[in-house]
Amino acid sequence: MTETTLSNMTFSQACDCLRDYSEQRPEEEASLLLMLEAERVVLDHRPRGQGEALIMLDTLIENLSTGSRSDGRDIVALEALRTWLAHHGVQRKVA
Repeated sequence: MTETTLSNMTFSQACDCLRDYSEQRPEEEASLLLMLEAERVVLDHRPRGQGEALIMLDTLIENLSTGSRSDGRDIVALEALRTWLAHHGVQRKVA
């Protein structure tokens, strides 16, 4: 992925990048930078469907398992997911 593409990475490209990174775990700095940008794209995303929401949750779980992010993107992503769920009729109640 070129640097121009890196700054314009789509959600789909970010998901592909994170999947590839988790399968290969390359050590190169360029790969790490690409993975960090992919995480940023995923965490800054507003989900448009259940699949995207699950991908965001997967990314959050991996991030939070190592500690909270210093840039607060994990909290912003959780708020986006909460808003998405509320918008789709999910209510806070215990069955």
